[in-house]
Amino acid sequence: MRLFFTIILMLSTAALAVLTLVQTDQADFITLFNKEKVREPGDNLYDDNLLTTAKITILTGKEQRFVFEYDHSKGLWNCTEPWQDRADGPLHIAPLILMAQTAEIQEVIDIDEVDRKTFGITKDSPRIILHNTQGDELANFAIGRTSPWKKLIEGEEEILVPTVFIRKRHKPEKEAIYLCTDSTGDIHKLLENNLERFRDHRPFALNVHDLKQVRLKRGSSEIILQHEADKAAWKITKPLELETDRKATQGFLATLSKLTAVKLHPRASVTLPDNLTNITEIGVTTFSQDEEITLQIYPAQPGAASTYATVSDRDIVFELPLISTPSIPAYLGQIPADVNQLRSRNMVKLDRKDLRGVIVRTPQTTPVIISRIPGEPYKMLDLNNAPQPIDEVVLAELFQAVSLDPVKNFVSDAATDLSAYGLDNPFLTVDLLYFEAQPTRLQLGTPASVDTIYANLKGSPIVWELDTSTLNKISRFYWDWKPKVIWNLPVIDIIGFTTQQRDKPLVSVEYDYLGDTFTAKRGEEDISHTINPNRAKYFLNQNHLLTASKRLGPNHKQAAEALKNPIFTVTITVQNYDNQAMPSDTSTYQLDIARISENGSNLFYYGKASNDPDYLRLDLDTVKKLATDIFDED
Repeated sequence: MRLFFTIILMLSTAALAVLTLVQTDQADFITLFNKEKVREPGDNLYDDNLLTTAKITILTGKEQRFVFEYDHSKGLWNCTEPWQDRADGPLHIAPLILMAQTAEIQEVIDIDEVDRKTFGITKDSPRIILHNTQGDELANFAIGRTSPWKKLIEGEEEILVPTVFIRKRHKPEKEAIYLCTDSTGDIHKLLENNLERFRDHRPFALNVHDLKQVRLKRGSSEIILQHEADKAAWKITKPLELETDRKATQGFLATLSKLTAVKLHPRASVTLPDNLTNITEIGVTTFSQDEEITLQIYPAQPGAASTYATVSDRDIVFELPLISTPSIPAYLGQIPADVNQLRSRNMVKLDRKDLRGVIVRTPQTTPVIISRIPGEPYKMLDLNNAPQPIDEVVLAELFQAVSLDPVKNFVSDAATDLSAYGLDNPFLTVDLLYFEAQPTRLQLGTPASVDTIYANLKGSPIVWELDTSTLNKISRFYWDWKPKVIWNLPVIDIIGFTTQQRDKPLVSVEYDYLGDTFTAKRGEEDISHTINPNRAKYFLNQNHLLTASKRLGPNHKQAAEALKNPIFTVTITVQNYDNQAMPSDTSTYQLDIARISENGSNLFYYGKASNDPDYLRLDLDTVKKLATDIFDED
């Protein structure tokens, strides 16, 4: 996509005549454009470093004077004439200085050979004077007309850079008019309306690294955000001590930083309400300045798109936008309505490296105890109090539920009767045990005859409502925490396997790994000649590792009933070896599979392995691999 600047079609007759003469060679421009000058086409308008500018004087028509000075202590530009107010450094002063610094001369015109008015150079032309901190003049030039000619910059995207006529104010260069590039796009637009936009239209000039506290007050409700240092996390200190939602807090601070008035009004021209009851007040305090700067936002009129506001350190009335438009990125509607829009929606702030263990308890079940020593993986105490490996995915889901999942609703910040939420007798508790900090207990409850899930931290009056998806991520039974791998058998040690569908003969296969051969029987019939070796190897490679989608525990009644009459049974036999690496006995692993439903298709199946006490849930893909047809039919 190419970037084009709009070319001005209607030109003054004189300027158009000059360009026409150049294009048609109807005038002798040897003396007009090519006289020896101090500067030549291709030179910069100024060689000095103009980025050291600390004072700008702009003279507009009829010698109206504007003076801007840089405050190094605050990093801000201020207007000292004709108003005493903060100036818009980023959007107006910086582009002006950059334009002067980067202006590249395209043509040099002898002022004695032309009518300077043709190029917009008159006594009323805007004049820019730049000084450094020592008071030395860095630049002094008048701005003439914008030229219809644009400089083409070729590249991945072609860019057309506008140009403008400029006359420097000191000899010998004041005897020339320079046609220069204009990096602002339109320097006259920048200076329009008597420099109205040079007055900072933002109520706050925030340096986020210096920001210490933000206070938001609506009526009698007040929220205070604080942090102890630039890199420290923001916290809510009023109305309660609360963790913040990082994204929401950053969005709020960004809104304050970008909030820009659609118009500024002199105080005397606006009648503000005397009743301050319904105003919104935003106060900011910085590390470098203890005095709070306060923005007061007055109630809007019905149907209005903007409303008035004042700020304590400036003598001006801001008209701030209430709604968004393509040209308004920040507006008052983005300011949080209450503390719930800023507070963290997570129940626990958790750093896994600090966590020593977890205990999950439900009534009338064995507690799940997970713990570790520093630098070691988490282990679970089994029913004999022996440490066993856990399924790390289950632990990650618990961490997700308690520290990352957002709560569904904030129910109460001052709950005294926990029985109203079923939290006096919780159906689930999660104890988080730390290496150094005090343990935390998360409680989940449901009142009688109500399906709503409530939660709180023991000892806290704050109650949340949870979504069922959060509850489902907390595994409550010890078998849920066991790894889902049922067997993992080395293919090299497999010497045979069998498969049997319900009411069909047993198919048995023997495998010689070293000879890479298979033999098979269906019942007593030898069917070795029908084996497809590639399919047989696929069976071994896919099924030497068996993983369940879920453990159902050792007492799952529905699974036990269904598996009394399995639809499919598979066994795998492996050769065992003694300490001398000599063959010893063999081990056979059997898996029975049954439908969860006898009606229709099943996406999941029940399973029971001979080497594991738990009933299993197997997915359809696993069952299909176990039932792989390894034969070529005659």
